[in-house]
Amino acid sequence: EFGPFRLDFGEKLLSRNGVAVPLEPTQLEVLAMLVRAAGHLVSREHLRQAVWRDTYVDEGSLTVTISVLRRK
Repeated sequence: EFGPFRLDFGEKLLSRNGVAVPLEPTQLEVLAMLVRAAGHLVSREHLRQAVWRDTYVDEGSLTVTISVLRRK
């Protein structure tokens, strides 16, 4: 839990004040990595390799994903 949010890793669900917040799978993966690493630096490269694995994505994909998470 963080602020008004609760991230249920098992159910792959983010809720705010008990109401589900819709997220795409990659957005949820990025958020989960950041939550697990709370208080520690997570590099953009580490996030890209962990979330998009064998798929090439440009810097913009991660930037957009982080931007969407911040607006939620």
